[in-house]
Amino acid sequence: MISGYDKNNKGNVIIIELKQWEKLQAIEGQDAIVETYTGGANRRVVHPSYQAWSYAELIKDYNEYVQDAEIELHPCAYVDIEMC
Repeated sequence: MISGYDKNNKGNVIIIELKQWEKLQAIEGQDAIVETYTGGANRRVVHPSYQAWSYAELIKDYNEYVQDAEIELHPCAYVDIEMC
């Protein structure tokens, strides 16, 4: 996470999910699930963009300061892979 203020002095947080996967395969009919090699085997896991979005939603739901100060949360993912 990276936090700071914009030009209007409004709080912002960038939530970045980093992955070092070699390959990624979409699973038909599964919007937030992908298959990749991790933990010694091919596994179906949550897509990193969805993972970052879900972190942002949890913070919005459970952090009173983020709610009261209207902190902007910006989830994103960086995955340097080959798409299959």
